[in-house]
Amino acid sequence: FATLAQQFEMISSRTRDIFVPDDEEARKAIQRLYASRQLTRELRQLLQRHTVGLNPSEFQKASQVLSELTPASEVWIAADPAYDEQLGLVFQIGTESLVL
Repeated sequence: FATLAQQFEMISSRTRDIFVPDDEEARKAIQRLYASRQLTRELRQLLQRHTVGLNPSEFQKASQVLSELTPASEVWIAADPAYDEQLGLVFQIGTESLVL
């Protein structure tokens, strides 16, 4: 049974949380996150409803539109143009969308 338990996952725990700038509240909280370079309890609470979980294959597809807060932090943030009101998080965006 121990081997079976190790090999079986009912709900994947390998999802990664991504903060998505889907409205002005989220954008401001993400700006604060970038400024402090630390995910505090307050920021986590502010960003809770602006979080999506991606499984490993989705995460790989979305890598073009994601940035990590600091190396090895495992705090991932989607680029602003990666959110579409009708589609949600999009995994690819044109490079022209990344120019400020």
